[in-house]
Amino acid sequence: MSNIFVALFLLLAVALVVGLIKPTLVIRWGKNRNRKMVLIQYGLASLLAIIAIGITAPPDPFKDTALAITLSEPTELQFETTTSTLNIVGTVSIPKATLKINGEKVALNENNFTYSRELQTGENKFEIMATYYSSKKDTKEIIVNRILTEEEKVELERQRIEAEAKQKAGEEAKKIADEAKRQAEIEASMPTDTQAQVIAQNFVEYHLNYPDNSEFPGMFDDGAFVVRTGSQYKVEHWVKASNAFGVVKKTYYTIILQYNGGDWADPRNWTEMSFDFE
Repeated sequence: MSNIFVALFLLLAVALVVGLIKPTLVIRWGKNRNRKMVLIQYGLASLLAIIAIGITAPPDPFKDTALAITLSEPTELQFETTTSTLNIVGTVSIPKATLKINGEKVALNENNFTYSRELQTGENKFEIMATYYSSKKDTKEIIVNRILTEEEKVELERQRIEAEAKQKAGEEAKKIADEAKRQAEIEASMPTDTQAQVIAQNFVEYHLNYPDNSEFPGMFDDGAFVVRTGSQYKVEHWVKASNAFGVVKKTYYTIILQYNGGDWADPRNWTEMSFDFE
């Protein structure tokens, strides 16, 4: 019977909307064929239809049934496990109830439900909530502590060792690259053989009796021998200079200079390590 009144209410609702748009379509008689009459007639009829639906509606078959969740799996609400998957199997006392697990709606097969989820390592919480309209509610909470198996522990340790080895290798490679870059920068900043030969002449003059009368060969003359070892330069060449008796003589010399960094043309940035006339 209530279904008849539901259908009647829907027809009245459609007529009410149409009448508010064009009253003459739903009021076929009388002088006052306006929106006010539409509201009075169809509004009152709709209200009576709603009352009739409530009177003729069948009683709730679960009115006296307590809403309860019963779990068959797992059998405990708090436990430890090494398995990676949790299966939750149970029943709800009212088959038309709404069931959610961690906010996710779960379909009921009559009264039965099944829910499966992967477990994360450590604590996992599952809140099971069943509701029936707004009057009935039941909840359960499952707490599962997922612990590692021996195989997983071995695998995690292997991954840790491998990650540490990769990190160490990366750090070592970076260290080597940084050192190579530093050496390249040092190499690029080192004076050339020609520059070492030029600065060597300044130091050679300190060992001459008459440096003002000395004559050094040109930079591109043959005979110069320059060897660099690290930041030390060994220069072998000749100079024409007056000896203690005033006789001009061509003399070969060997000088070792240490470059200390900075402007190569500044003698203060060099240190004489050894000097010898042949």
